[in-house]
Amino acid sequence: ITISCDSPLDASLEIRVPEWAAKSLAVNLNGKKIASGKPGTYIRLKRTWNNGDRLEFVLPAEFRTTRYAGMEKGFETGHYALEYGPVLMSAVCTGDNEEPNLPCTISKLVSNLLPVEGKPLHFTVSGCDDIEFMPYYEVQTQAFSNFPGYLE
Repeated sequence: ITISCDSPLDASLEIRVPEWAAKSLAVNLNGKKIASGKPGTYIRLKRTWNNGDRLEFVLPAEFRTTRYAGMEKGFETGHYALEYGPVLMSAVCTGDNEEPNLPCTISKLVSNLLPVEGKPLHFTVSGCDDIEFMPYYEVQTQAFSNFPGYLE
């Protein structure tokens, strides 16, 4: 974020650290760390801003799994969602299967994800040739699941 103002400006700026953030968010001003905040909080920066001031931060996203807790039949055990930061990942069938079932335990899933070159946020799973994880918002007509089955 680059500040643009005609003259110095006394103002507060609040940066929301999303609940899904994997760790504290560090904020740099003009190359120096000035603040940090925990997930689910706000970082309030009250100061005199000058033209050209530059704020930098990286939202700390990581993979996480969430156990399915709904009441749909057939999903009582062994089904989890995979998320990357705020992005829900879908297991898309690239082979003949209609429902993706993965050949690894949920605890080993993240370490078995392999990035697909040239396709941001697309991953295959080591040892599984017919499933690709991609953001849910990219799914078109493919067979997919947001809560695929895993070995437990």
